[in-house]
Amino acid sequence: MVSKESATWFMPKEEVHNQVPIFADHSQLVKFTSRGHHNYLAVRSKLKELVKKAPEMLRLRGENSM
Repeated sequence: MVSKESATWFMPKEEVHNQVPIFADHSQLVKFTSRGHHNYLAVRSKLKELVKKAPEMLRLRGENSM
């Protein structure tokens, strides 16, 4: 097991609400028992959300770096 600080580390400008709490050990975290498992659904949902937001986030990063 890792510490909470290590498991929840985020970049200085990253929003804390992007974290997805998963109550599992490492093995359970990377090996879901099924596609219907609540941890799998939580991770899948967050990934879909991030993929949808990615083009806009990349555009904003480009504008902020100029």
